[in-house]
Amino acid sequence: MAAPSAHAAQPSQTHLQAIKYVSGSSVTKGSCKGWMNRNTRNGYVQGVGQSWGDTCTMWLQRYKVGYGWYQLSDYYTLHNNKRSTGFHSNGTNLAARVCIELNWGNNKCGKTIW
Repeated sequence: MAAPSAHAAQPSQTHLQAIKYVSGSSVTKGSCKGWMNRNTRNGYVQGVGQSWGDTCTMWLQRYKVGYGWYQLSDYYTLHNNKRSTGFHSNGTNLAARVCIELNWGNNKCGKTIW
C-alpha cells in the first residue's frame, strides 16, 4: 500500500484564475465596501462585501428585462469582516449589482453588470 501524500489538497490554480474582480462594480458606504467577482468560465457573478468598522448589510440585486430589479442573494451582515454570496447566472436579459446598506433605508448600489 502506498504512503499517503504529504501535500494537503489545495484549490487548483486554474480555478483561482477563473474568478476575477469586475472592474467598476464596487460601491462604498461608510467603512463598508461591496464589489463583484465574475467566474470567467461561465459568466456567473458573486457579490463580496467587507467592513472595516461599521455594521452594514450586503446583497446582490438582479435586473431582468421585462421585470425590473429584485433581490437575488441573501442579505449578509458585515462588521469588521468579509463575506460573499454564492455565484449567480448573469448575461442575456439578466444583470446584477451589489448593494450596501449602512443604516436602515440608507443603501447604495454599484454599477449594473451585464
